[in-house]
Amino acid sequence: MRFLFENYCLDADRRELACGSELIAIGPKVFDLLLYLVQNRDQVVTRDDLLQAIWQGRIVSESTLTSHVNAVRKIWQYAGTSGFSFHRGVAVSKS
Repeated sequence: MRFLFENYCLDADRRELACGSELIAIGPKVFDLLLYLVQNRDQVVTRDDLLQAIWQGRIVSESTLTSHVNAVRKIWQYAGTSGFSFHRGVAVSKS
């Protein structure tokens, strides 16, 4: 499944992020985080949600979580007070 937003294409099956025709190198956890946020774009995602979904409840330092979130913020802008919320249009393509 592919998620299209602005000039980006997030391909969940190939685990790739592209801007136009250029592939963007991102780490596996940053990819997982971005994918989770795109898939849950209609709801507020809390810190606990992220820890459970991305790190399967393992203990993760605040700086690790922050650095991953900041990496995603460089890709896409977020807003929200009690969590992170996606506020841009996303098209879904199954091809």
